Amino acid sequence: MADFTLPAVATMALASGLPWFAKSFRELRTQRLIRDTPTARIRSMPMGLVELCGRAEPRSELAAPFSGRPCAYWEVDVSTRSKNSWHVVHREASGHPFYLRDETGLALVYPAGATVRLGFQLEEVCAGVALPDVYADYLRERRPTAGTLWRMGSLRFRERELAPEQRVYVLGTATPPPQSVAV
Repeated sequence: MADFTLPAVATMALASGLPWFAKSFRELRTQRLIRDTPTARIRSMPMGLVELCGRAEPRSELAAPFSGRPCAYWEVDVSTRSKNSWHVVHREASGHPFYLRDETGLALVYPAGATVRLGFQLEEVCAGVALPDVYADYLRERRPTAGTLWRMGSLRFRERELAPEQRVYVLGTATPPPQSVAV
């Protein structure tokens, strides 16, 4: 029996190790890109890949869905508990553009599709059958695709927000503003 389990264990270790190995190389490439890209000022930023640092300013009036606090950008997720872990059943982000201001100027940032790393400002665990109104209204409006059966257990609601005047680091592609012609 020991002769059979060694190749099986080795095959499983190789199969599970390859994705981790590939992910590590992607992370290393991202870290090198961040390290090797100098921080630019908004007024003199080059077109193409650019790194900026400044303070967030909302482009329009925006409030986080759970807390109602004003913000420039927000993300929420809803998770269900199964055994010893949480599984995300719904995730959403505002996607609204916001401004980034440094001492030299103002740039418009489009966060849709970006990797955003913010800490959780709000996290609450509730029983799915007796949700507070703010969470029940949110789920009723959004109608997550996971269905309603998962609401029988515990639900965890998390909210992350980018507050006005919060310091932000952005690595992305700068493009020139569109040219408009009055006719």
